[in-house]
Amino acid sequence: MSSHHLGVSEFCNTLLEAKPRIRMLEAGCGSGSHVKFRPVTDAVGIDISGEQLARNITVQEKIRGDIQSYPLPKDEFDVVVCWWVMEHLSRPKDALRNMCSSVKPGGLLVLAFPNLLSYKGMITKFTPLWFHQLYYRAKKYKSHPFPTYLRTAILPRNVIRFSQDNGFSLVYFELAEGDQTIQRIRTKSRLVDLAVSTVTLTLQALSFGKLDSLLRDCCVMVLRKERVGSPA
Repeated sequence: MSSHHLGVSEFCNTLLEAKPRIRMLEAGCGSGSHVKFRPVTDAVGIDISGEQLARNITVQEKIRGDIQSYPLPKDEFDVVVCWWVMEHLSRPKDALRNMCSSVKPGGLLVLAFPNLLSYKGMITKFTPLWFHQLYYRAKKYKSHPFPTYLRTAILPRNVIRFSQDNGFSLVYFELAEGDQTIQRIRTKSRLVDLAVSTVTLTLQALSFGKLDSLLRDCCVMVLRKERVGSPA
């Protein structure tokens, strides 16, 4: 389990320590779960792929459906986890609205997604699927890449604003460097190192220091539902 998984798992378990049992939804669950909870967990998984659902042995209830459109039950789950899924959605706001509605008051929404305003995020967004397929083959990954949209709606600040408009507050936020590929290339090439440094400094200057490091490609956040809000 990566440091991102461990950090958010421990944080969520601290918030949930008073609960002996929780009902959890893994939105876009794929073939496995991503956050480990200490309370007894009634786990529901929803995914658009029947093949991935069939391989998932960690959820007790399986739903084949699209989280952008499937009518999730309102105020049903103590925790909803959506881990590296929203970048693959053409309508991420619809998915966010759907997930927000399904969280119980006081419940948690756990999100992990790429930071579009990073080198990896921009390369991923503006390169075609065949390029991603070649990259996966070169890295010898066993999985296959899905089409990636990386809409501006999932910029971290936009997700936070949207969630707040739907009655949530941000209780955990991490923006970190998840992929070390660019750093490894920088150590081997002075030209690449100079180019990365120049681009980073230029963009930070143009944004008056508001743009964070472009190497921070991984965003993880936990939002808590404080009230029942009307969808934005």
